[in-house]
Amino acid sequence: MKMNKINKTQLNEYLSIFGKRKMQGLLRDYLADSTKSWDELDKSSASEKRRIFHCWRSNSLVFGMEDFSHLCTKIEDDLINNRFSKASELIPLSKECYQESILKVIAILQDAKK
Repeated sequence: MKMNKINKTQLNEYLSIFGKRKMQGLLRDYLADSTKSWDELDKSSASEKRRIFHCWRSNSLVFGMEDFSHLCTKIEDDLINNRFSKASELIPLSKECYQESILKVIAILQDAKK
């Protein structure tokens, strides 16, 4: 089962507020920040990982990335509760979900009117 659901209603709400150009800029910033965080994730402490997933959880919702946000919540919860092996098992799945979701968001924003 693919986990890359995009809440188009939520994404469209932000599009109506900010417009296409601003949303594309926000997505570029999000991609830059998240790429840097993915690169540093393996070297991060549990508390740093928790902070990263916390930020991703809330920021991804701006783009309607519900499944990715849900995985971030699970990982954050596992890290808070010292279930490090459970969190480690979910991280590769979350990265795949992130990548697939980002591609969907890019396509939606490209097709959006102004």
